[in-house]
Amino acid sequence: MPHIWEHAVIIGAGGAIGGALADALIEDKDVRMLHAFSRRAISRAWPSHAITGIMDLEHEDSIAAAAGTVAGAGRPVDLLIVATGLLHTPAQMPEKGFRDLTPQAMAQAFAVNTIGPALVLKHFLPLFNRQRQAVCAVLSARVGSLSDNRAVAVSGGCCIGPAERFARRKHRTQRPVPGL
Repeated sequence: MPHIWEHAVIIGAGGAIGGALADALIEDKDVRMLHAFSRRAISRAWPSHAITGIMDLEHEDSIAAAAGTVAGAGRPVDLLIVATGLLHTPAQMPEKGFRDLTPQAMAQAFAVNTIGPALVLKHFLPLFNRQRQAVCAVLSARVGSLSDNRAVAVSGGCCIGPAERFARRKHRTQRPVPGL
């Protein structure tokens, strides 16, 4: 069965993967409207059927405002792709061992990689097309080095990766429910 994604939404369109997916959807003749959101303004030319906006996954009001923009378009969403993620920030490089972990960096990673996508689902699933199958994809990455994997195996695996595992489990179980 061919896809019909008349109204697509990409969250994380400023990143490499999200940007590539946005480019592919811009070229798809079936996509009549594309909403592309990113943490920062995306400086590039967009066609007239693409609407861009800012969304900060660490602030639910920002996610709700983006969902309001999409709802205001008056078309149900056929495709939602969440291609976001935070490995490190300029102030906090990726941890190479347990002594590099900080509560602030772990909280921010959990907020962006787990809570943010869950809140996106909270606000965007009610906008899904109920007349035909809509698709939601939440991308996540398995990150870590071989030495990290060995350290986790030795330590019992209690610290590194729980946010990523929770995110996969949480988002894998989300299904649109009629009448949301």
